[in-house]
Amino acid sequence: MIALDTLDKKLLEAVQKGFPLAPEPFSQLGGELNISPPDVLQRIEALKNQGIIREIGPIFDGRALGFQSTLVAMRLPRQELDGAAGTIGRHAGVSHNYARNHTFNLWFTLALPPGADLPGEIDALAARVGADATLSLPALRIFKIGVQFQLGEEGRVSTHAGAPGTPTTPPGNGQNTPSGIELSPRERSAGRELEVDLPLTLRPFEPMAERAGIPPEEFLGLARGFLERGIMRRYAA
Repeated sequence: MIALDTLDKKLLEAVQKGFPLAPEPFSQLGGELNISPPDVLQRIEALKNQGIIREIGPIFDGRALGFQSTLVAMRLPRQELDGAAGTIGRHAGVSHNYARNHTFNLWFTLALPPGADLPGEIDALAARVGADATLSLPALRIFKIGVQFQLGEEGRVSTHAGAPGTPTTPPGNGQNTPSGIELSPRERSAGRELEVDLPLTLRPFEPMAERAGIPPEEFLGLARGFLERGIMRRYAA
């Protein structure tokens, strides 16, 4: 287990809750923790190098943007499992997949943009990897909880989950019918840049805004608007 000092623990708790969408976010974090911006940068870089922080970025609500998603379970010959996982993992709509000790031994979540043929895409993937059988398991009810790692004394780590919210039922008889908030071209450009792991510089949003062709203050305003409208659930580590 990696030893963390008090400031590391405070910093980790702060960036999990929400990373500042500000011109100089590391300065803002330093002010909150009474440490210098370079010290904040150095600590976050070390925490990333140690694998404690994987990335700093957004969690978008795909349903709010009209994306369709489902949990897919496939049954494959055991000797084909690794190759199939590699093929499926390269699909843009799959974040990860994993093996299970089960008749259906490969599982993954597939998300597709509005208008895409979700059943057809599942069938195409199944044919590509030679699956013997496939199940599509869309969400019928969604329970929202907030999970954060709270750093206790003596370096112990405990997890804390917020109280579950009221379960919601997606429209369309559980098929995740999209609500489909329309984004402007500038919003789409900003969203694509926000998905990139945050660069560790004192003004990290400036190069992102430049690549998007948007002034930095407008870029940050769009990002904060995503949060306010529920398009982005969180921007955090």
